[in-house]
Amino acid sequence: MDTLWSPWRYEYIASGGAQSSESHGCVFCSIQSDPEHDQANFVLHRASRSFVVLNIYPYISGHLLIVPNEHVGDLDSASKETTDELMDLAKRSQSALRRAYQPAGYNLPVGMRGVTRSETVSLSPLARR
Repeated sequence: MDTLWSPWRYEYIASGGAQSSESHGCVFCSIQSDPEHDQANFVLHRASRSFVVLNIYPYISGHLLIVPNEHVGDLDSASKETTDELMDLAKRSQSALRRAYQPAGYNLPVGMRGVTRSETVSLSPLARR
């Protein structure tokens, strides 16, 4: 079997998913509270209850993350208004991915408590080739 090598993911994989010593707490909360650095943090869009950011350790080109502003570990802990907005942004993300990549299909995994490094809910729109 050939080895799959993704050099842009090496730092994350080598760290075992641990937070860097420079970062304390949730990476998404840090990004959410720092709108003046949106470009440096790869934030593509901010809505009233959530934001869309490029994944800096992508599985595939165009790997997005849709993150609520409120730090919640489980989807059912988020308000209805927040989950409605998350799904609206997922739909808009799908349209953007379609325009950019013309993919064969899409995946929309949901990261929750114990799954993501940040311990907060996130949606991850992905275009399948």
